[in-house]
Amino acid sequence: MKRTFIIILCLILFLTSFSSTTALAANEYTITQYKDPESEEFLWDAVKKYTDSDVLAAAVLGFFWRESYYRSDAIGHWATADAQTKEDNSKLFTEKIDAGLSDGSTKEEFIDKAHNHFGGYGLGQWYSIAYLSAFYDFARGWGTSIADAEMQCAFTIWSIYHLRTDFLDNLDLTSVYNTSQWMSFVYDGSCSAHGVIYQKAKTLYKIKNGE
Repeated sequence: MKRTFIIILCLILFLTSFSSTTALAANEYTITQYKDPESEEFLWDAVKKYTDSDVLAAAVLGFFWRESYYRSDAIGHWATADAQTKEDNSKLFTEKIDAGLSDGSTKEEFIDKAHNHFGGYGLGQWYSIAYLSAFYDFARGWGTSIADAEMQCAFTIWSIYHLRTDFLDNLDLTSVYNTSQWMSFVYDGSCSAHGVIYQKAKTLYKIKNGE
């Protein structure tokens, strides 16, 4: 009887330990921070995993800077609202959507809130229904939080080549200026974003290439 009890106790401890480890692993992801130099380095390295082009990587980070100042769980335009309110709301929203991500049950709410209420989500402040739908599915397939910065970097490169296929002939990866313009006019659909994207992209490209 004593031997049986010990075996059962050991089994319970083993399963508890396994469950805790699994839960921890499932929650390991990176949220990059507002105007943070270390986040910039992280994002550069992450984007470069999915493209060989320093020009495109610089333009993508310029785009992230303009849209969210590198905050990967940002809701709405991060710089234009009270920081603490944004902090609280983005955390609650992210956790709520993540809770139903594995079975896809929060997709409709994610799209509705990000599109109709917040005016965008994440590093790229993705706003259109097409982007948001693809973003959610991509995050679900990735198996991580919607706020995960590397997932969003991978999604950005993927979406450039899969969601904007009609305009790829105009994507000039020999020019930081032209690529920044493409990210603004074509990818983001904004005529006002180009200046900020280009200035940040130009600076990053020069730093990364020792100019």
